Amino acid sequence: MESDIRGDKILILGTSNPQLDAIRYCQKKGLTVHACGHKRIGKGVDAADRFDLIDIKNEDEVLRYCEMNDIDYVYSVGVEVAVPTANHVSKKLGLPYFIEPENTDLSKDKTVWRRRLGIDFSGNVKFRGMKSKEELSSWDRYPAIMKPSDGQGQRGVRLVAGREEAMAYFSEVAKFSSTGKMMIEEYVSGPELSINAFVMDGEIVHFQETDRISFDEYPGGIIKEHHIPSKYLSKEEKLRRETFDMVQEAVDKLSMDNGPVYVQLKLEEEKRPKLIEITPRLDGCHLWRLIKYHSGADILDATFRSLFGQKEKAEEALRENDKRGRFKLEFMMEKPDKTVDKEKYDLDDPSYIEWYYDQGDEIREVNGFIEKIGYRIIIV
Repeated sequence: MESDIRGDKILILGTSNPQLDAIRYCQKKGLTVHACGHKRIGKGVDAADRFDLIDIKNEDEVLRYCEMNDIDYVYSVGVEVAVPTANHVSKKLGLPYFIEPENTDLSKDKTVWRRRLGIDFSGNVKFRGMKSKEELSSWDRYPAIMKPSDGQGQRGVRLVAGREEAMAYFSEVAKFSSTGKMMIEEYVSGPELSINAFVMDGEIVHFQETDRISFDEYPGGIIKEHHIPSKYLSKEEKLRRETFDMVQEAVDKLSMDNGPVYVQLKLEEEKRPKLIEITPRLDGCHLWRLIKYHSGADILDATFRSLFGQKEKAEEALRENDKRGRFKLEFMMEKPDKTVDKEKYDLDDPSYIEWYYDQGDEIREVNGFIEKIGYRIIIV
């Protein structure tokens, strides 16, 4: 018998816009939503039934909070650093979780999961972990990508043309790492895609690709749009199957046995898929909503239904219908430290629109170049 979750309590780790989706969803299902974060930032602070100041990376504090408040579920959407906390705390308290906590620890260091995939994995790239400029000096594969190995959200990611540029940006990239760990990896040219997969008992049961369009004028692949269906995979069944098989192999190697898996990849000139990122969570760009508009499949619903022990309803949520079309998710972007002026945007009738800020709010710095202030989904 599937569980009845009305009246249960859930702790959502984080209060930014991806977590706001989760907060609203859980409240509609009748749960009392607690949320926490190290600062009072994001619309999730006021949207939750209760908010407390707790660092979402601090497993001991999160554990104590759950014990004191009789929390039934711990989860987060779109936050890399919250994945290990949610899983470790859930296992210790006997609460439901998707994959073994030691496997979610891969999210803490990107060099670890690249090593786990191995040199024989077709989607891997050359890389090196480092903590000093001396370790960087012998790297000779340029252009290359430098990034904090424990980072997320394109923070601190830099494309460098040669060793001199890499050395110049070393300190800037390092400041985005809480552990001082960094990595450099060979640059892969070609179009970029996002994959939202859903795994049950080790098998991918849902696989949806979207084209990921980033800014050329800013470093680090800062996202501006997602398109569905993908113009690169939707009409090339052989390439799509190869990409699916690569993601399934990665899921196997990294023991991501259940729940959502988010992947970023690039297609080399020879159209070989190369893995850029992989993590056992939903993405942070509301792609669940874009996918739902496109096919009717609801991976946000499937994720929570699975967490709640409602497997049949999760499977139902992943079913696609015939209401297909071409859609685009487009972010409204502004420089940080400005104020929001919604009236300057000429936004045609969208299928969906949401603002991250109210009119006149000051825009917070996240990546330091250009920040999301909202998004819309439109038919294209």
